[in-house]
Amino acid sequence: NPVIKPLDTVWATSAAVPQAARLTAMVMAEDRSRRAETVRALLVHSAEWTPAMEATLRETSKEGAPGLSSNFGYGVPNLERARRSLANVLALVAE
Repeated sequence: NPVIKPLDTVWATSAAVPQAARLTAMVMAEDRSRRAETVRALLVHSAEWTPAMEATLRETSKEGAPGLSSNFGYGVPNLERARRSLANVLALVAE
């Protein structure tokens, strides 16, 4: 709640940031004409939950499931899936 506690600590993101930056740079390097919003959408669309994430979801009650998406986000981005979306798999990219 930002009204009650406007600043808070966050954990387990330091390793994810450089990994996401690396994937972003790799996708952008293949086609520099893409806008940042497009690259982000490609990476988000390519993400999948790992088997461990899915197992946690199965073990959680319906009441706890919404909290899992805040823990896992969209999952782990997959560079090859993002590349396929840019290359030869049907994808609608509206910029």
